Amino acid sequence: KLRQVLTTRILKFFSEKAKKDPLAYRKFYEDYGLFFREGIVTTSEQDQRENIAKLLRFESSKLAEGELTSLEEYGQRMKPGERNIYFLCTPSRQLAENSPYLEALRKRNIEVLFLYEAYDELVLMNLGEFDRKNLKSIENELYEDKEDTDTVDASDENSLRQSEVDDLKVWLKSILLNKVNEIKVTKRLESHPCIITVLEMGSARHFLRTTLADKSQEERLRLLQPTLELNPSHPLIVKMHKLKDSEPKIASLLAEQSRFRVDRVNPAAARQTLKQSWRLPGRLQSAFGGHHRDTRVFLAAAILTLESFWGRVTLACYTANGESCIL
Repeated sequence: KLRQVLTTRILKFFSEKAKKDPLAYRKFYEDYGLFFREGIVTTSEQDQRENIAKLLRFESSKLAEGELTSLEEYGQRMKPGERNIYFLCTPSRQLAENSPYLEALRKRNIEVLFLYEAYDELVLMNLGEFDRKNLKSIENELYEDKEDTDTVDASDENSLRQSEVDDLKVWLKSILLNKVNEIKVTKRLESHPCIITVLEMGSARHFLRTTLADKSQEERLRLLQPTLELNPSHPLIVKMHKLKDSEPKIASLLAEQSRFRVDRVNPAAARQTLKQSWRLPGRLQSAFGGHHRDTRVFLAAAILTLESFWGRVTLACYTANGESCIL
């Protein structure tokens, strides 16, 4: 009884302090916020957990960089009828802003909280809901989106036709093999060529850091069952379809860049991958040597684009200290 009274009073004190002096509270939160997170994970009573959660602070897609917000303030900005508070696990603001996952939600004008620490995601997963609103990662939202069917928009003149997409999926599967469980089409992307989704990706991240840490790459991928979703309107995907018949060797090289990112599931390999992902590989020189200049120019740009894209995706999969965050 006494413990509950003291806890309630302390939480009330911090809540009032956060409202009266946000700058002082922010400094305090940066130093001691980990204890609030621990309290949420170790407390069994939901009311108590939500009271502690009021003290958490995050950056948001709707606010300027460096500006923090609370779960309560997020709820106040929600539109009538919205039932989910969305979040994205990402190492930095820059990667969050360039994330294909965020792009898909931006089209729906949905606010997303940015979680820069891996344990923040674990905390929100344990919390489950706040003020009768579900706490949901945007990766799960995309994976469960029933409106995003595996079909091509026939009205899009820049898109591959359905038959071409089906043909490309079969070819890609033969290249990527067991590195992906499924290949499908998505209409949620505009500026990105593709995206990877995994069922319950937040839980998958946690298991990769713990239970699956000693498993082989094949075992991890078999358990993760990643899905590769293609943007059929993206120039890179359209060109890849053309090249798979006219220049199969180069098309395979282009496809291999995606596999190069997908199978990087351990931190040490990822760090080495990231060092290379922003450079145009030297092997392009020999690969493009005997081809028409326009083809060489396009492929150099295309592979560099895909290298950079997968570099961002891979980096978004890892925290600053190299621990796995997505794959």
